[in-house]
Amino acid sequence: MPPVGAPGACGPVGGLPGAPLDGAAGRPPIYRHWTAGDREQIAEGYEVQEPLPAVVAGERCTWTARRLVLRSLAQARAGELALRTRLAQAQTALAALQTRRPGKPRWTELPAVREAADAILARYRVQGLLRLH
Repeated sequence: MPPVGAPGACGPVGGLPGAPLDGAAGRPPIYRHWTAGDREQIAEGYEVQEPLPAVVAGERCTWTARRLVLRSLAQARAGELALRTRLAQAQTALAALQTRRPGKPRWTELPAVREAADAILARYRVQGLLRLH
């Protein structure tokens, strides 16, 4: 194969060798293999092949790029836990809006309560996940 930048530097159109993951068949599991022969599922993902054109040394060439789309199970669990925590904190803060406390005024107008509730939802990044009555 010629060096990069030389005429004909782009190889033939086609994907790299390897077993492609089929995105249409769902998200196949990805495993970590341990030394004892055990394996643990750590992610799921699929591959998307996309033709990419370029001009190298005045010559137009195209190749197929493989883009791997992965979803880490550990990151998904951590994200779910963080979301559930934020939802619980927002619910607690919303319930505390109407709690009487010394030195704090009571909410008497609905627009003011709605504005305070919307600010709480924005602070905990849960807009659209909780329904206000």
